[in-house]
Amino acid sequence: MTDNIYSALFKFQGLVRGVKRDSKNPHFRNNYASLEAVTDTIRPHMQECGLMWLQSPGKIIDGSIEVKTTIAYPATKETIEFTMEMPMAKRDPQGAGSALTYAMRYSLMAALGLPPTDDDAETAIDRENIRPDPDQPPKSSAQLKRDGEWERVTKSIASDMVDVHTFAAFEKLKASYRIEATKNGWNRTFLEQLADHFAGLEDRLAREIEQDNLLLAGE
Repeated sequence: MTDNIYSALFKFQGLVRGVKRDSKNPHFRNNYASLEAVTDTIRPHMQECGLMWLQSPGKIIDGSIEVKTTIAYPATKETIEFTMEMPMAKRDPQGAGSALTYAMRYSLMAALGLPPTDDDAETAIDRENIRPDPDQPPKSSAQLKRDGEWERVTKSIASDMVDVHTFAAFEKLKASYRIEATKNGWNRTFLEQLADHFAGLEDRLAREIEQDNLLLAGE
């Protein structure tokens, strides 16, 4: 039976839209999602959904290296496995390492249904047609500090975080504050500070969820 793992993957795909292109290829002058971006994006959400992944290199056959990817649901020991063969540009350690990294990131993205994306916080705002209130022009950093906006918002976030125990709830909370800050005329600097603040809170939430999963696993 694979009902549990498919249900977990269904939940996961509802939480993650894609992986941001964070690196540039100097030869082809294009942007791509690095292996680090892929793993950083999927790790907390897979843990929330009770999923894990394993990847291992296989044989080198006719100039191509094999990479086996396994998506697992540890609670029931269900797995989904597949193997990708990636051609090596050069038959040396550097060529093998490059092909292996390439295969690992694309295997994970294909297995989990994640496209590369150029989205960041601001393009997400644009996609949702969120614009500053025309009656509320952008404020300077000095004005925002004088008005006590930062202290007010961070205190409110701290209060709301008490009831946040999943990444889905966290993403909804983060989006609501981003919308509020944008409509209230926060400038780019303060919006970036807000993103950094939520990044720290996300790391803390990830540790809390990991601890809870370890406790459940030990029961």
